[in-house]
Amino acid sequence: MGYIHYDAIGDDLTNELADIMDRLDTLCQSEHVFTIYSWLRAVYAGEREPSRNELDLDYRGFVLEERKSGNISEADMPNWMNDQEQKVKFEMNNFFVSANRTTSGKMTSFCPVLTKEDFGAEVMKMLLTKAKLEEAMGKIEEVDYGIFLREGFFTDMEAGVKSESYLKRVQPDIILLPNCGMRAMMWQECGGIKVDSPGRFVFPMFTFDDLDKLMIYCCGAFRWEICRKEQGSRWNDIGSECLTSDFYDYFTFYRKNKDLSAENKEKVKTLLKSSRNNMREAFTKQYTIWINFEAQGSIRLNKAERNILNKHCTFSKAYRAKVANHPMYEQVISRHEIKCTQAYNHLKTMIDKVEKNEGEVPEEVRKGLEYLRM
Repeated sequence: MGYIHYDAIGDDLTNELADIMDRLDTLCQSEHVFTIYSWLRAVYAGEREPSRNELDLDYRGFVLEERKSGNISEADMPNWMNDQEQKVKFEMNNFFVSANRTTSGKMTSFCPVLTKEDFGAEVMKMLLTKAKLEEAMGKIEEVDYGIFLREGFFTDMEAGVKSESYLKRVQPDIILLPNCGMRAMMWQECGGIKVDSPGRFVFPMFTFDDLDKLMIYCCGAFRWEICRKEQGSRWNDIGSECLTSDFYDYFTFYRKNKDLSAENKEKVKTLLKSSRNNMREAFTKQYTIWINFEAQGSIRLNKAERNILNKHCTFSKAYRAKVANHPMYEQVISRHEIKCTQAYNHLKTMIDKVEKNEGEVPEEVRKGLEYLRM
């Protein structure tokens, strides 16, 4: 929590924090929610890999750079690669220091010691519990049901199934940093080389800001970065027809877009300027509007933006039903329904084939059918 001494926060707050500490395991920890202490223990136990540093190097990349610089000998390389204590030190010196400052929202005046002045409301109201975090994340998934769905592959050679794709949910890890802050960040879109490893969101342990707003910001950034990860060097290639390439094309050539009125072009110009020409930031702002307003049938985006989001961040069935008769949504939703029905029938046929040949279908693959009906 950043707590050092009762003189810094007073007896009353000390007692409240002590009460929280007695219940911390049940309040703020789960399979995908960590305090910084439980996170570092998970790294030490080998359950999670260290995060990338500010140079975008993971632990392996860091060790290789240290070898090139002559700080590590060739003979010591295997030991460093498998040294869990060094991994924890790497995580503390890079991720923890940087993320703790960032989530505080006080980049120039940040103090890692918790003080009485940090609290602007009741402690329990400010505490981000796993229940609050999961509820905020659930609100977004209710609308954008596919945000955490990744592609998996199933093989059963005896049943004649070489490699069939299915959807699986990969929930991101949330790490609570020991401060009273007002910012949250999508730290990594995945935990390692594999695209289907959990992403990483970082939040302050205590906040007086709107949690729903912070979560939508993280999820918008995640949407952008996971697409970049999946597409690799083709993330901005219009031929790849993905979310990032479509928005890259839109933001780059909006002045020549005949579907945009002069007023809408001016709005895009203002959006990019307020986002410091950072396309991910600009997209995240439009994604927030998509979740908060467009899903309720309140038209706020222009036609081009709506078409891209409709295509890549399609509403769940309940929200599709709300806007299905609207001419701005009707055609895209119809195509989506047809596509999902075809994928459902294909996956169901594959599952039936495996079962007919007395093969075993993992529950994860069966669940892929449910996602195609959402």
